[in-house]
Amino acid sequence: MNNKNIRVIIVFGVLIIHLLVATKIRFIAYQNNWGIIIQIILGSIPSFYSVIGLTSLANIFEKTKRLKMPFIVGFACLLYEITGDFGRTSGSGTNFDVYDIVAILIGILISYLLEKYFFIKIDSRTKHNTI
Repeated sequence: MNNKNIRVIIVFGVLIIHLLVATKIRFIAYQNNWGIIIQIILGSIPSFYSVIGLTSLANIFEKTKRLKMPFIVGFACLLYEITGDFGRTSGSGTNFDVYDIVAILIGILISYLLEKYFFIKIDSRTKHNTI
């Protein structure tokens, strides 16, 4: 399986996880008063996997800046989080959330490690096998 196929699988996997967490599990956790730690994790996990999914999606098309992409995407996600979803004044997501910032930073780290130690090895094996 090549690098592009694995990235597409990651993107669709993140999308499926998001649909489950954002539309079902999070609301069940709040309605049934699951523990505060679980509620914090479920509330922040979209910030974590958005960095991984968006980095994988961007690197499907990017060829030269793949190791920088987790930081570029992470910076955009941090900017989005810090600015309060770009000026929204009401509704969910308008408050600065430290847990989301931590989740984004962890997502940047995981995305970088995936790029550096997983995808580069796949690229080198693919190039080696085609020569």
